[in-house]
Amino acid sequence: MRFSVFFITLYCTLITGCSSDISYKSLGTHSNFPIPENAKVIKGKGINPNIEKYVKYNWKEADEIGSIPTSYLKEIKSKGWVEHEEDQLGAVRFFEKNETVIALSTHDGFFTLSKVKNNTE
Repeated sequence: MRFSVFFITLYCTLITGCSSDISYKSLGTHSNFPIPENAKVIKGKGINPNIEKYVKYNWKEADEIGSIPTSYLKEIKSKGWVEHEEDQLGAVRFFEKNETVIALSTHDGFFTLSKVKNNTE
């Protein structure tokens, strides 16, 4: 009995730990795409001519292999951003809202957001 109580407590702790409360903010620089509150801007410059705006963020939860946490993906989609899963290029994922396309690229400990130029202009 004592052993099962231990595992139930451990299970509940792990589940609660996995669903960490991450708060988000929206920045006008990327059409109000949600950004984790604890992500810190790093100076960076995009050199791709198809990119209108580029920002690099330090964020310990970012993981190149695991991509972005499920809670962050849910937040992005809850704000009306639609993922173009067919366009995914490795760790780069594309989201669109109101004809604006944002490329989110995850790396170990940081991520980048790039606003893709609208080629219809």
